[in-house]
Amino acid sequence: MSLGQSIASLLLISFLITAVVVIFRSTQVGNQVVANAMREIALHTSERNNTKIDLLPPVTDDFVLPDSGCTMSFWVKNTGTSEISRFDQISLLMYFNGSPDLIGLDYMESGDLGLNKWNKNLPKELDDSTPNDVYHSGVLDSGEVMLVEARVDGVGKGSGTLVVVTPNGVSANISFNTPSESNTFVTGTPIVFGQRISDSLDVMGEIDIYHFEGKQGQNVTIALETPESALDTFLEILTPSQSDLWTLPVKIGSSVRFNDDSDGLDSRIAGYILPESGIYVIRALSYYTPVSNPAAFGSYDVTLELLSDTFAFSSRNLTIHCN
Repeated sequence: MSLGQSIASLLLISFLITAVVVIFRSTQVGNQVVANAMREIALHTSERNNTKIDLLPPVTDDFVLPDSGCTMSFWVKNTGTSEISRFDQISLLMYFNGSPDLIGLDYMESGDLGLNKWNKNLPKELDDSTPNDVYHSGVLDSGEVMLVEARVDGVGKGSGTLVVVTPNGVSANISFNTPSESNTFVTGTPIVFGQRISDSLDVMGEIDIYHFEGKQGQNVTIALETPESALDTFLEILTPSQSDLWTLPVKIGSSVRFNDDSDGLDSRIAGYILPESGIYVIRALSYYTPVSNPAAFGSYDVTLELLSDTFAFSSRNLTIHCN
């Protein structure tokens, strides 16, 4: 073999070796890229599978009507095992019945809530002193809740559906109504904890109706007192699931919690643990019905006292309030 042929053979062998090395390294890099991609997919799938949220209405709406637009508040509960922290990547979408438009709301970390915006509050402690936002401050960990307030361009649009989508694509939805659509009771007097209302029974068979919104587990006392009359009172309370009975024109008796003569002519339901969340009805009436009996008429005071609070969610639909 000549010198030229030897050099040519060496060059060819060198080229082949270089090609093999390049291909080997390229395959290694490619395999690493594929492995990293598969790992990312697996992590994303695992995170998504472990993400779950519930949307829950508050029992009471503590809100201030905006100058324009509509406002609503609701709780988001992390019922999965993955934490939720990228709040600016959470999507809030609202659909109003009868409208083709889907309204998207943008997240605001701070400042006055603008139109089609939302913000969040992660309380350190709930109403019943249950700790919240414990493990990672500012992060919605498993089992924790955050309160969301939203302001939307929804005046005159009525009811609809709210959708919340987490950064990894897991969604939950809840229906919402206007106050007129959500209000179960069109008559009667609202009463709140700590309030005393004075009234009277002046007509035979008269029944005065009061209602309040309570949370499951709250401990309450309701009383009818007659400091300035001979009225012999009879007191009844109806739970939200018994609300169809509130219009009955007679004493309901054993079908609900009731009391007569806890202290002379006065009536008292003391230390009553509310069995469910929602609207409760108080019925104030006389134990006697004959016109000739002075105990059938007279003035009274009704009081509602909260002995111990609890944290719960409402069983009603979410309510949107518009200015």
